[in-house]
Amino acid sequence: MTLTFSDALAKTTSLDFVTILDNNKQQVAVEKKRLSDVLISIEPEQELLNKTWYTLRAELRKVHDWRDSTCKDSTKVWRFETLDIEDMSSVEGTVVDLNTTDTVGRLYVTAFQIGQKNPNYYIEAADAMGKFVFPIVTEGHYVFQAFRDRNKNGMYDSGKPFPFIFSERLSPLSDTLKVRARWPLEGVKIQMK
Repeated sequence: MTLTFSDALAKTTSLDFVTILDNNKQQVAVEKKRLSDVLISIEPEQELLNKTWYTLRAELRKVHDWRDSTCKDSTKVWRFETLDIEDMSSVEGTVVDLNTTDTVGRLYVTAFQIGQKNPNYYIEAADAMGKFVFPIVTEGHYVFQAFRDRNKNGMYDSGKPFPFIFSERLSPLSDTLKVRARWPLEGVKIQMK
């Protein structure tokens, strides 16, 4: 899961301000990463239990922005319930790169859910043969797309005009595919030119 802030956090801000607690108010071991100045990733070290309530707690007085101002709120708490794994599915497929001269960077595949107010987004790396697997996907309609990660940051970069940097190679969007709960979707094929 990620936390997005409206202002840049100070580089000196410790990520210890955020914790996840289980139903017994015991702290869950998590790995915290600063993805950007406004984005923090929180990943449990072990998979959370199915259909179970957890609490995400942020001690905001410990948070400083880039001007060294503190947050006005003291503590923010979010309760959430994990999904039932039985209501999920998986997607498997292959990326075929028809360009044999520009093969720099690992292939990644993205899945965008469409037709939802809060759509799901997934990203997975393909193996050397172009095979990819999304092991856990919620039911819905999705479009898939692949890109070559030249700069090895794990996400698509569209390039820059100044200083000039080429965009990473990107496939067209796939047709809309329906993912059903408990029915793995196999044989998805994405072509890059």
